[in-house]
Amino acid sequence: VIGNMRVQVDISAVFNRDGEHVGNTLEMTDVSEAFLNAGIIAGIDSTQGIVQFDLNGDVLDANQNFLDAMGYGLDEIQGRNHSRFCKKEYTRSQEYSDLWRELRSGRHYSARVECQRKDGSPIYLDATYNPVMDASGRPFKVVKIANDATQEELSRLAFEEDRIKRAKDLSVVVETLADGLSRVSQGDFTQEIDVEFAEEYTELKADFNAAILKLHESAVSAKETKEQQDFVVEQLEKVLSGLSDGDLVTRLNEEFVPVYDGMRQNFNDALENLMRAMGSVCATADEIKIGAMEVTSANEELSQRTERQAATLEETTAAITEITTTVTHTSKGAQEVDRIVSDTKADTLKSSEIVENAVTAMGRIEDSANEIRSIINVIDDIAFQTNLLALNAGVEAARAGDAGRGFAVVAQEVRGLAQRCTDAAKEIKQLIASSGRNVSEGVALVNTTGEAITAIAVQIEEVSSLAADIAASSQQQSASLEQVAQAVNELDAVTQKNAAMVQETTAASHQMRNDAVHLVDLMENFELGDSRSDRAADESAARQTAQVRQRRFPQMITTNNVAPMGDVSSEGWEDF
Repeated sequence: VIGNMRVQVDISAVFNRDGEHVGNTLEMTDVSEAFLNAGIIAGIDSTQGIVQFDLNGDVLDANQNFLDAMGYGLDEIQGRNHSRFCKKEYTRSQEYSDLWRELRSGRHYSARVECQRKDGSPIYLDATYNPVMDASGRPFKVVKIANDATQEELSRLAFEEDRIKRAKDLSVVVETLADGLSRVSQGDFTQEIDVEFAEEYTELKADFNAAILKLHESAVSAKETKEQQDFVVEQLEKVLSGLSDGDLVTRLNEEFVPVYDGMRQNFNDALENLMRAMGSVCATADEIKIGAMEVTSANEELSQRTERQAATLEETTAAITEITTTVTHTSKGAQEVDRIVSDTKADTLKSSEIVENAVTAMGRIEDSANEIRSIINVIDDIAFQTNLLALNAGVEAARAGDAGRGFAVVAQEVRGLAQRCTDAAKEIKQLIASSGRNVSEGVALVNTTGEAITAIAVQIEEVSSLAADIAASSQQQSASLEQVAQAVNELDAVTQKNAAMVQETTAASHQMRNDAVHLVDLMENFELGDSRSDRAADESAARQTAQVRQRRFPQMITTNNVAPMGDVSSEGWEDF
């Protein structure tokens, strides 16, 4: 030892050629590193198993740790091959041959290897094979350093085995559940899982079987519900098919399950209400038709009477014109005063009668206008009720949805007809009001004419004593007669207007009758059951009402109550 360095000293004797000792040589080699390595090797030797092999794999030496681990004595393994410590199938493998070829080439090898003890039991070693090189750098032996890793490896193998077992158990669970879910997806809820699961999966199995049972119960319930729904839909299709053909009598008589029976009752109630509404519409349509026929008949009669009245007024106008001409001639000479006074007195009396007849005729015209106004009010009320019924029918059709769409069209058409009746009634009412005012003016003018004729009579009485005033009186009479002529002309114009309005009223009543007939024809498309007999009874009652109206207003339907004015005015005027 020199300081911290260890040296190896070799002293050799030196001889000459003759063999004589001539001295010594001293060779010193630093072995500090080798000494350190020897210490390390000693430490490894005390804690790990070490075995040395030649390049053929035969055991050269082994420490006690290796011998104790393998269960051999040194004499039992020394000179024996490395294959003694391995399984036969491993020693016959290509891997084993490659191992020793690599070691002979100088490459080291580290791995956890499975070996066999003397008793045949397995032992797992974390081994490192290190080739040892000679001075020329070529391997001449192999040193194996190994640690016993049997417990660690057995624990690992046990864990791996347990992992594999768990994987197999999980695979069984997954495959079984997948098969069960496949059956469920195909609608099979009858088969529960009967495969034995590992203990940790038994609860999952129970939950799956419980879910299968619930799904089975749900499927049974869903099937029953579908059958009930199919039955409900089938019954509704039958009734709705009849409803689309106008059948309002058929009902849903078979009871549904409680959850749908309320709908069935509501549907039947809706059909019942619809049938009643349609029955009312039918009855109202019949009444409208009968009323329209009555109005048409009355308007035609009124038209004829108006024409006769116009002819009478024309004759009256001609007569008044002739009177005016005659009165003008009276102013030409006083010599004809006596004769003219006498004739005029007689003619004046006749004129008074004519004026009285004209006043009476104008009063009848006014009464007729009032009666027409009452009839128009009745028509207006009927149109309002029809419009209200059509509106109610439209509401019921809207509640019925698609099934009531066709009836909604009918209800809309009825409303349109009722509106047209209302508009026509309003127009007629306005025209009649105007006619009433004109008639009132005509009455006033006729009264004025009567007063003028009365004045003429007084003047004629005075002519006898006041001949001087004859000319002046004649002029006054002429002016008065011109006013009468103007009034009569105006009355004639009013009468012509009345005739035109009557024609319009007649045309409107004809249209209303045609529309009512069309409405009745449309309602014939609906099957209302007993409602048709009720409608026939309503129609009979409506005809009786019409007969009562005819008895109450005979002047509207008779033709012989008014004498033609032409017969009165055509006599005596030529002589005057």
